[in-house]
Amino acid sequence: MVRQSQSIVETVEKDGCPYCGSLVWEQIHRTKLQKIIKPFKGRCYCRACQNEFWKEVD
Repeated sequence: MVRQSQSIVETVEKDGCPYCGSLVWEQIHRTKLQKIIKPFKGRCYCRACQNEFWKEVD
């Protein structure tokens, strides 16, 4: 099984988690359907409060 690399985002330019405001969150894998439904949004996971949320991605 190939492990997918996940980018951890810890920058002041990025917005914090909408739940707790933490800057320690990472973008997680999206399915093809999610990419079609929300093309400019990425699934993200906050390491501090362990919630998933959608954010605009580059």
